[in-house]
Amino acid sequence: MKLTKKCSEVVGKGSVKIVNLTPHEINIILDNRNIKIDPSGTVARCTVRIEKAGVIKTIDEKDPCVNCLQSGQDSTSCDLAISPDIFGDSNRGRCPDITVQIPLSKSVFGEVENLPDPQEDTVFVVSSIVAQAVSGRKDIFIVNDTVRDKNGRIIGCRSLAHI
Repeated sequence: MKLTKKCSEVVGKGSVKIVNLTPHEINIILDNRNIKIDPSGTVARCTVRIEKAGVIKTIDEKDPCVNCLQSGQDSTSCDLAISPDIFGDSNRGRCPDITVQIPLSKSVFGEVENLPDPQEDTVFVVSSIVAQAVSGRKDIFIVNDTVRDKNGRIIGCRSLAHI
């Protein structure tokens, strides 16, 4: 494993133990081999608090109202058509049920849980969110330079990175 000077202060020059604190197997794809690191069974996470942040108003033209379904009408000829003074001219003659509000929220990340104290000759692989929360720790890494299969699924990484 090639380490930067900044990280070598923690891991030294000898063999290093890599502890996977994610719920996923890590597959490091090297030129001549793959290294698989199983989850340790402990998952480091940040606490999260969800805050309401408003709504997005939009039109769902693919899902007509019950009235349209029962009468066989489409959303542009609904008997319950919206008058233009309520939603503007762009919605004239449309079902009232196709105007939807999608809730918005904000995730506020807090304290890190289940992260061991630094250990000699040991590095921990965690999620990006956890790594950002403890960016001062030189023994914390994330997967980097991900490799995807033909369907776009991540199948491995080419390196580990320090944030």
